[in-house]
Amino acid sequence: MAAQVAQPSPLNKMTASPLPASRLLHSHSEQKRFRLALLHMELLVAVLLLVAANFTLLERRCNTALLFLPSMVLDGEWWRILLHPFVHVSWYHLLLDATAFLLLYTELRTLSSLQRIGAVFVAGLGSLLAGLFFDSDIIAQQGLCGLSGIAHGLMAIAALETIRSGRGILFGIGCASLLLVVAKCLTEAITGNVVFDFLHADRIGSPVAVSHAGGVLGALIAWLLCSMGQCSEGLSMVKPEADRR
Repeated sequence: MAAQVAQPSPLNKMTASPLPASRLLHSHSEQKRFRLALLHMELLVAVLLLVAANFTLLERRCNTALLFLPSMVLDGEWWRILLHPFVHVSWYHLLLDATAFLLLYTELRTLSSLQRIGAVFVAGLGSLLAGLFFDSDIIAQQGLCGLSGIAHGLMAIAALETIRSGRGILFGIGCASLLLVVAKCLTEAITGNVVFDFLHADRIGSPVAVSHAGGVLGALIAWLLCSMGQCSEGLSMVKPEADRR
């Protein structure tokens, strides 16, 4: 007589207990710690790049080997495209840009590492292209450096994330921050002068004001692409669930 293999009851499948809440909380906590550790690693890499790119300030000179100079890039020194934002012309310039960049980058903790790094890259590209398009003569003669264009872009993204996730006063703060950074960049692009330029007393070189607007525009494009990607992913997860019904 053939042995009968016991089949799992459909009722048992339907009444299978979900994961305990403690396990779900533990998994969520581990993911949060992992994302935070990645953020700290990215900040550490940024600090190391800033230190390496500005060691010449100890000799009271700018690191011209990493400045963005179109003629040098055309000669094959492509690394200037990637590293020029980390170069600064003075300790004051470095302190101003690095502080803003690191604080604003930290505010993007809700984004993934890929989204944060992508935002920095696209904002930097927008800042560079805006400078080349509108102030190519100045860049050809003096070069381009600094994180201010990227920092303005990160401020716009931080404001948009606050608007998207915040309510009440946080929503208002996000809207005000976004309007402020956009208005500042538009004013600088139109006038060709950095707002509050008189406070810097020539300690930031010859700023390319329009690069701030380019950084914001690039960051907004990156944020929109990320948002569209998240919506598409959400729709792709909902569709199979609807098909099963």
